[in-house]
Amino acid sequence: MAMVLCGVYTAAAAPARAQEPQLDLRIEGDLPFRADQLTDALRLRLHDRELAPTVTVIGDGDVVRVRMAGKERVVALEGTSGLAAARRVALAVVDLAELEATPPQLAPVPARAPAAAPAPARTDAEAAASAETPSLRVTGSVRAPRPPRLALAMYPAVQVDAHGGAVPGAALEASLALGGAWCATVQVGWQAGPDATAGGERVAMTELPVRAGVGQRRGALAWRATAIALPYRVSGGRGHTGMELGAGASLALFVPVGAVTLVVAAGADGFAGRTRFQIHGEDAVATPRLAGWIGAGVAWEWRR
Repeated sequence: MAMVLCGVYTAAAAPARAQEPQLDLRIEGDLPFRADQLTDALRLRLHDRELAPTVTVIGDGDVVRVRMAGKERVVALEGTSGLAAARRVALAVVDLAELEATPPQLAPVPARAPAAAPAPARTDAEAAASAETPSLRVTGSVRAPRPPRLALAMYPAVQVDAHGGAVPGAALEASLALGGAWCATVQVGWQAGPDATAGGERVAMTELPVRAGVGQRRGALAWRATAIALPYRVSGGRGHTGMELGAGASLALFVPVGAVTLVVAAGADGFAGRTRFQIHGEDAVATPRLAGWIGAGVAWEWRR
């Protein structure tokens, strides 16, 4: 697995130290947080510590492995990301660093040391300003997590066409990782199409949109470009079945919550043609020429 970040933390040396302690932090794989989020979390926890030379942090889906000198800590992210996940990893890094640290040498205390005058009280701001803060030199960057190998999502949706009509529906979606950030997506839906009464007769349309295409998922956000087939059935009158073809695009936001992931998706479709149906010379229903849709639901993801 390619190493993507290597940083060296160096704490400002106290006058009594002969050599500055430093931590060589090596990050491999894909992690659900940025490099600066991990370094910020480490800065808060590495004040005035004796540090071992090398720590390796390996991203492995929802688990991060922290290794040092043959020892390992496994950090379960439990769906967290960003700064919350970086803090969990930073705690494991500090835990291993302290285990490997050389115990500080204590200077002998005179048997009868004169009592020292109490130091003046300092505010929290003064204490923070005087604390030793590690400096940082970073090369490279942490890659965004790869998309899950397989993701299944289902959600209710609402479609709104260019003529202002809104119809309810639902969608089932499958996404397969292709390599890098690229994914292939297939979505099958159902929606109650427009209905109307014309010439004293009730007419209704049912649509089954099928979308297939490719896109990219980077972190929590995904975009897709798809082709769409819209089979439909008209009930009432003489009845009719048909299909419209077109293309569309969509965006989706994935938010991990425990074992499942919440997903919010929205898109727009355009069709090559529009078919209208009349009864006794009166317009009844029609397929859309342009339509937008939005939905929200849950997804299950497998990263291995």
